Amino acid sequence: MRGNRTLARLALLLRGFARGKQWSALALWFMCGLPLMAVSRLSLALDELFHRDLVDLPLEKPVFIMGHPRSGTSFFQSHVFHSGTAAMFTTWELFVPSLLLRRLLRPLVRVLSRNNADLLQSSDYGHEVRLTQVEEDEGIFLHRLDTEMMTFLCPRLLTDDDLANVGFRLGWLSRKETKRSAEFYRRCLRRNVYHSGKRRVVAKSNPSVFRLQQLLRTFPDARIVYMVRDPVDSV
Repeated sequence: MRGNRTLARLALLLRGFARGKQWSALALWFMCGLPLMAVSRLSLALDELFHRDLVDLPLEKPVFIMGHPRSGTSFFQSHVFHSGTAAMFTTWELFVPSLLLRRLLRPLVRVLSRNNADLLQSSDYGHEVRLTQVEEDEGIFLHRLDTEMMTFLCPRLLTDDDLANVGFRLGWLSRKETKRSAEFYRRCLRRNVYHSGKRRVVAKSNPSVFRLQQLLRTFPDARIVYMVRDPVDSV
């Protein structure tokens, strides 16, 4: 199934869960995954209807932070975020890329944050993840089911031959689908510039090192910051 689109990948994912008799995962995707994807697509389309200037909003020399695990990319990203000088995604904004939906959900997120109820992952399991903390951009590709993160959320993708070979891993999609994902990413970055009022965008996405050629084709004036740390220091 080369060159398949998001809905085709979703259908294959659901069939994979059914073959593996993972009924709870199948039900969860039907009850939550399908409606959320539909709402996301509709709200993104409405964004461009109500915010016509989004289409031509310039992205001036975007900066992409990359590096191997434990190389300090999260620390550097957090430092830039707290400087207030650039547009960056927080975790909840990755879940909700639409400007219209953000307006509706922002009060709820503020309440959760004020009551310290926005923790998604404690530091005991890696770096701390909160709804209102800055996070790496890879999560944005979940909206197109075009990310290696799928193998963490759905481990069956690693063992089912049909699923593993169809394109849930980085760089496995057709050129046409890859361009669509890159354009989707560009539109989401524009929304963050619009939403934040900042002129520059800084993104951290370590897995995007595998998309480096496509990123540079999409953003020819981009700046790449690749962080290197001695593995012994990491240990």
